[in-house]
Formats: sequence, structure tokens, C-alpha cells
Amino acid sequence: MAEEIRVRLGEAGRAVSDSEPSAAEETLWSFWYQPAERPTDYLIWCEPAIDAHWNFVGDVRWRSPEQQTLARSTRWLVGLEGPLSPKQPTIDYQLQLRLCDEISRGWAPVVGDANSLVYRAIEDVRSLASANVPPRTSSLYSIHKLVDREVDGELRYWVHTHGLERAGIPDLEMFDVPKSRLGAAKELIESVADLWIEFGTPEPEEEFLIGRAMNLRWRPWHDVAASMAPRATGGWRLRQDDPSHAGNRAVLVDATGEAGGIRAAGAPLEVLTKLVSTGAILFKSTQETDRTARLAYEQWGTFGLLFASKHPEDWRFAVKLSYDQVEEGGGTEHLWFEVKQLRPGGIRAELVSTPKSVEGMARGDVDWHSLDRLSDWRIVTPSRVYDPETASILLESSSV
Repeated sequence: MAEEIRVRLGEAGRAVSDSEPSAAEETLWSFWYQPAERPTDYLIWCEPAIDAHWNFVGDVRWRSPEQQTLARSTRWLVGLEGPLSPKQPTIDYQLQLRLCDEISRGWAPVVGDANSLVYRAIEDVRSLASANVPPRTSSLYSIHKLVDREVDGELRYWVHTHGLERAGIPDLEMFDVPKSRLGAAKELIESVADLWIEFGTPEPEEEFLIGRAMNLRWRPWHDVAASMAPRATGGWRLRQDDPSHAGNRAVLVDATGEAGGIRAAGAPLEVLTKLVSTGAILFKSTQETDRTARLAYEQWGTFGLLFASKHPEDWRFAVKLSYDQVEEGGGTEHLWFEVKQLRPGGIRAELVSTPKSVEGMARGDVDWHSLDRLSDWRIVTPSRVYDPETASILLESSSV
């Protein structure tokens, strides 16, 4: 197997390093490898597959029951280890996905990311790896939630990420998040991660702006855990037993510093409530805004094909379009529309966002818009929401 992988990587036009292999005791084989386009050594190794490797396969979009059965019957695990550049983590990550695709062709039905604890069917890996645009920053991490307690009949959660530390910023956490605010918490984490990856992490306890009139601060997790019972959800005992919950982690809190519930650092409820009740807009990094727009254009054919097809009536098609702001300082505002009709270069759609600083537009307006304004899109089905990175799987559906 090792020699076959060496040949595959060599056939891809990349030179395989002659470095001496370095292996742990349980490793069957390993060797070092350097891609031609990235002067960094990657360690490729093989070890027996164990039950623990399958703890996080529940979210894999299996193409068939047979694919899932094949994955769970796998005897060997091939690993790839390498760094991500803090300046371009998604570009490096896409390279790693390409290497995984080349290594696994015809062998592995699933690829697992040990940092983010995300498993992907090989078809999804191939889609991300072959795109002309790097994947979104949210592909670098997963967001987990654990029930903490119940307050006035509503569950509260400890929400946290896995996988961000390798991108040069802390993994993010929030304590005491009400169930009704989980969607807003996910949106907030994605915005903070984007901004910190591009502009760097502010100092602990330093106030930073995350949206219009919305400020946050962050505290190191160990400062927060020090005020908690050791066995509390997210407390010291859990982190000692599971090192993946330790390391460099930032707990997001309201800028006011007011505790949420019994915590010394509760969820940033002021910001989360604004997101839910007023439709407040979070800032997005320039890099991610540009990347998202490029990908939306690249995959527009998928959106158009699915819209024009005989799809289920309960599917909804939405686009995000950019318009100039009238307020001092300029800039653009990105608004969501529900699509009613398509033509070459044009979209007839109903505005579902509430414009904050765009003249002559109001929620509920239906009009034609230029495709040149496209910055993102979504396809909403009863079971899940699809974006430019994931919608291609719908083309495989028997419903289309």
C-alpha cells in the first residue's frame, strides 16, 4: 500500500521525499512527502482502524447503505499530517484534501479530519478539493454543543469548536447558551472565526466590534473554568479527561461582562438576542466575502439547474446580493432574496432581508436584479440547507 501511494503521488506530478520514515509503535508504515506547490513536509502513515475512529461519522452524507457498511468494515487507517499557514489556512486545507483524494481513490469511502472531528464521504472531499475556490473557513472546524442545565424550562448549552487552533487562532466557546439562541450562536462563531483568521485575535478582555453597535470580549477558558464546579459541563474534570477540550480556547462574553446565569462568563446574550430579534448584521471578513462570492458564481450552474428542474414544491431558493450603502463611509450591504424567476444574467426575486442602509428598497419588494451582484446562495429543503459547497449532492437525488 505504501508504495502504491508513493506512485499515486508521484503520478500527480509531485516529488516524494526520501526522508527516513518516522513511526509510532502501532504504525504499520510511514513516510515523509513534500508537495511541489508547498515546500512543507507532510507525514503519511498507516495504522489499524479501531472503534474510536468511528465516533463522529453520524453526520456523513453517505451515498448508499453499502458505502456506510464498507467504511465501517475498513481494517486500516491512512493518515496525513501537515501544517496550515495562518495566512492562508483554507488554501493549505484544500491542498490536504487534494492529497487525501489522490491517496484514497478506489480505497477509502470516507475521510476523517482528526482536528475538527468531521468525517466526509469521499465524494464531498473530491468536490471541495477540485473547486477553483478554496473552501470556507467554517470547513476548518466543527461546532459542538453539550447540554449544561435547564433554566425556566429551557435547556442551556455549552457551545464550542474543534479545529480552529491549527489555523492560528483559539478555538471558540460560549457557556449557558439558551436553546432558542443556538442558531445565532453558530452565526456568531462563524463571524468571529472569519475575522480573527484574517485580522488576528484581540487581547483577552479587550473589547472588539463584531457588528453594528455590537461588541464582545473574550476570556481564556481556564479563567472561566476556575469559577465553575470541577465536574460542571466544560469544567476542569472534563478537560482533563479529554485534552481536545483544552489547549488554546477563547470564551466569548458580552462586552458588559455581566454573568449569564450562575456563570462568571455567560453567553453573550445581548448580541445573540439582537441577532434573533432585530436581524442585526454581523461583520464578515473581506477574504471570506470575496471567496464566498467567487464560489457562488462558480457553482451558479448547479443552482440554476436545480431551480429549473422538477424539484419538490417545498424547496426554497435564495440568493444574497450586494448593494451600495448610502451612509457616510460607503461600503456594501448584502441582502437575502427568495428567487422567483431566472433569466441569463438576471434574477427576479423577493427581498426577505430588511435593508439597513440601502435606498429605495424595502422588505417584500419583488424585482429583477443583476447576477453581477451575487455574493452567495442557498437551497432550503425540509431536511437541511444546501450552499455552493454542498448543493451538488442534490443533483444525485432521485427527486431531481
